[in-house]
Formats: sequence, structure tokens, C-alpha cells
Amino acid sequence: MDMDDLKPNRTDALVVLGKSVLGIVAPVVGPVLGEVIGALIPKQREDRIVEFLLALDEKISDHLTKEDFKQLCESEDVVDLIEDSLFHVARAISPKRREYISHLLSQGLSQEQLDHATAKKMLRLLDQLTDEELIYLKFYSLDPSMHSCEPDDADLYYEKHRTTLEPALDKIGNRSVFRASLQESYRSNLITLGLISIDKELTPLGDLFLQYIDDNHKPFVSAFDED
Repeated sequence: MDMDDLKPNRTDALVVLGKSVLGIVAPVVGPVLGEVIGALIPKQREDRIVEFLLALDEKISDHLTKEDFKQLCESEDVVDLIEDSLFHVARAISPKRREYISHLLSQGLSQEQLDHATAKKMLRLLDQLTDEELIYLKFYSLDPSMHSCEPDDADLYYEKHRTTLEPALDKIGNRSVFRASLQESYRSNLITLGLISIDKELTPLGDLFLQYIDDNHKPFVSAFDED
């Protein structure tokens, strides 16, 4: 027997979520996805997929009909992007990350000419970031000196995510070496991926990435309004 035959593949590892259920929870995207990729997802993660489909359907139903979406799914590039998105969703523990993926996919499907390579790149970047690193990236994007964000935006966001963003201290108020090193690793990864500069300012790539994943991001230059 060929050893490759023993390797797990997507079809073997997944079970089918009924097409009727997909059609009920997401009337625009559900029935089409049921036909195009068979809705192949792990049984124990169906709730994540259902939540994702609901969010995706809400985001694209105002500018795409079921027939429009079905036509898009005739493209192998689109099917590939959707399939990758579903598998990322199935693995995503936090609801916020699933929300990011749904926005990313809806942005990719909303463009007049789908930029498959860019959407895939954004999905790969998201997969390389922890939830904590995403919090840091969003915080850096709220610097009022860089664009139209209000000064209070960063303060409010800091308070909301104080546990992650606050400088690491031990029980007696000294800087915790281990926690500080972990926080520095978050920033280092953002720099390595080209999302922030060494001065902790959002780069054009970081701006583009946030436009793909975050519905509330205020871009420096919109990537979706260009001629």
C-alpha cells in the first residue's frame, strides 16, 4: 500500500452537514456551498460553521443574490478560497477570529474582479497571528496621529483589552521578564510579517490586512475604492 494512502485527507476526516440545514441558516450562501463543496466539516465543529455562514450570509446578501453567488462559485479560485476559509473557521476557537474570517471572505467576494491571490494572502496572514497579536495590531492602528481616529478610540480599546496590552508586572510591581518577553514576541511577529514598522506604526500591508478582516477599521487609503 502506498504510504500516501494512509495520510488523512479533507474528505476522509469530515462529515456532511445536511444541505437543508445550510439552506435554512444561510439562504444565499448555504444552498450553493452545499452543492459546490458538500459542506465538508468536522461534526464536532458544526456550530462554528453555522455561526460563520450566518455572518457571511448577512454580509453579502445585500449585494449578492443566490444566483450571483452560485455564479461566483463556478470559479475554481473562489471555491478554493471558500474551502480554505471553512477549514480556518473550523479550527478557530474564538468568535472574534471567526468574525474576521467571514469579513475577509465577504470582502474577497465583493470585489468586481476577485483578487484571489490577495484574499489568500490575507487568510494566510491571519493564520499566522495569535488572538493577542491581533489585539496589538488593532491597537497600533488606532494611533490618532496616523489618520482620523479619535484620541479616545485607543484609550477605550486599551481599557477593553487591558489584560493583554498592559505592561507585564509581577505580584510586587516589578516587570515580569517572562510575560514581557511574550508581549515583545507579539510585536516582533507583527514586524516580521510586515504589518507594523519597528516604530510600531501600521504599514500599508497592515492597513490592507485590517481592511480585509475588520469591518470597523478606518483605513488610511481604502483598497476597495480604487478605479
